[in-house]
Amino acid sequence: MPLAHFTPLLKLPGVQFVDVQYGDTAAERKAVEAAAGVRLTRFDEVDHFADLEEVLAILEACDLLITTSNATAHFAGALGKRTWLLYPADRAPFHYWAHEGNYRSIWYPSVEIVSAPHLTDWNSLIRHAAEKLASLVAGEPAAR
Repeated sequence: MPLAHFTPLLKLPGVQFVDVQYGDTAAERKAVEAAAGVRLTRFDEVDHFADLEEVLAILEACDLLITTSNATAHFAGALGKRTWLLYPADRAPFHYWAHEGNYRSIWYPSVEIVSAPHLTDWNSLIRHAAEKLASLVAGEPAAR
């Protein structure tokens, strides 16, 4: 999913976002920062593809990881970090993100699946996640 789809989340006040995606994200990050008027933290001195120890340290320092299905989601789950894994329409992209009706990963209890049958596209799913995050930041109980 392109980073630009995350804009409703990125615009939430009181939240600092960290780019932990491996690979060269500079151009995409710069475009989103300019368009959305936000700043994403990125540890450019870290090789996000090859320096696993540093990437794990960055993840450990975060309060919450919001991601799609990728290696970072597995790293966070293995660390026991609170993670929201996003996928539309309640259709797990891979068998290992299936849940048993409780929207928790069957492999990583700290990974909450943020999805629902009515959230059929990335835009509606991201808006839902943004509302959920806004509630969390405000100290309100967050809806699934």
